Amino acid sequence: MLEKGHSKRANVKRGINNKMPYFGTTEYLNLEQSKITINKVKNRNSPNRAELLDTMVHEELHALHPNLREEDVRHLTPHITSRMTGKEKHNLYNKYADSKTKGR
Repeated sequence: MLEKGHSKRANVKRGINNKMPYFGTTEYLNLEQSKITINKVKNRNSPNRAELLDTMVHEELHALHPNLREEDVRHLTPHITSRMTGKEKHNLYNKYADSKTKGR
């Protein structure tokens, strides 16, 4: 569901930082590369059990489609997550499973 499509950003680095104050961030390193950082602890402590998946999809959208406005990303995220198969969710979680963690 989150295929690269027409995105110019072919390379997305992923990491975990459990000390940052945000659920997730996306940095644009150059025209072809971006870095997504997720705070798994903050997401895990959220009353919304699906927050981690929502955050990952939200940040993946930013990374793959940098021209989308924040409100568009927020609008698209629940539409994408609700249509994801179990396998797609599993694959997305696995992209972050091997990421280096800061602030465990």
